[in-house]
Amino acid sequence: MGHGRPHCEASFTECDGDIHRILRFSESRTYSFRLNGHCRKGAVTVQILDSRRIPVLVLDKQHPFGNLSAAAHQRYYLYIRFSNASGDCQLDWS
Repeated sequence: MGHGRPHCEASFTECDGDIHRILRFSESRTYSFRLNGHCRKGAVTVQILDSRRIPVLVLDKQHPFGNLSAAAHQRYYLYIRFSNASGDCQLDWS
């Protein structure tokens, strides 16, 4: 993630847990994020934290779109949290 195609996807069955990744963007600009998929049960939440670990973007079923004003070469933390979730999801950004 963060290099090449800006994309992350997962299929899951009764999943509890997190996926953690570090994101670095090559240029300073506003990035658009979109959470797609079908969660048949439970919940999936995406959080992006800045280098101080302060949440700067949260996506979920009710809020699947969001924008992030990112600084070039700064470290951001991506957390995808699954709470008793079953289904599939895809996170894209551009």
